[in-house]
Amino acid sequence: MTFNKKFGDFKLKEITIEDLRALQKELKKDRQCETVNYYMALVKHIMSDATKQRLLDYNPCVLIKNYKRQEETARDTFHRALSIEEQKKFFSCSRYKESAYANIMKFAINTGMRAGEIGALKSTDIYDGLIHVQRTITRNEYGIYIIGKDAKTKAGKRVIPINDQIEAILEEQKACNKMLFGSETADNGLLFTATEGGILNVTAIDRDIKKICQSVNIEPITMHAFRATFATRALEAGMAP
Repeated sequence: MTFNKKFGDFKLKEITIEDLRALQKELKKDRQCETVNYYMALVKHIMSDATKQRLLDYNPCVLIKNYKRQEETARDTFHRALSIEEQKKFFSCSRYKESAYANIMKFAINTGMRAGEIGALKSTDIYDGLIHVQRTITRNEYGIYIIGKDAKTKAGKRVIPINDQIEAILEEQKACNKMLFGSETADNGLLFTATEGGILNVTAIDRDIKKICQSVNIEPITMHAFRATFATRALEAGMAP
């Protein structure tokens, strides 16, 4: 089955299980399983709300099964620390400097924070010369990204001292926000967001990181590699594990 009109033009009551399966199959043509599952979760959420409001008799999405992840996980492939030489090549690359997420990458390697923690960081979390890590980005029951109430783990709630490099990155990010949103943070109080001001999505950052790695001819990494690199540089400098 193929669509002869946009899925968004369908009326809710017109949508059948066959339409949903066709949509899922269409999305899979040029997207990874995890991304397709996210889109289908969004449709499920919309139709679930419509069912609760009695606009629909039932939600056909409950019959749609998620795709099993077929791609290699980042942990199996790209979770490694950059060497000092690779680090210099990466952060001096013109493609890196042009990335909308350059400050986020630089902030990650200077703080060791996870992508989700950076994306959940608010200006109110920074005081007394410290970054107070309180929460992270998570997903709700429908698979939609939200700002969580807690850190990823119990040990995730911590404080990080602000040095000159971190201070400079924060000031630069506030200036960017002021230019984009008219204030030092986005409307939701977040310091680091997606380009349009929404919740940060690590997939978009990883896409830029992959392009940068290709341009400087180093083995591909993901955003999490900056956390591993931060820890490695700290150990090399003599910090206790």
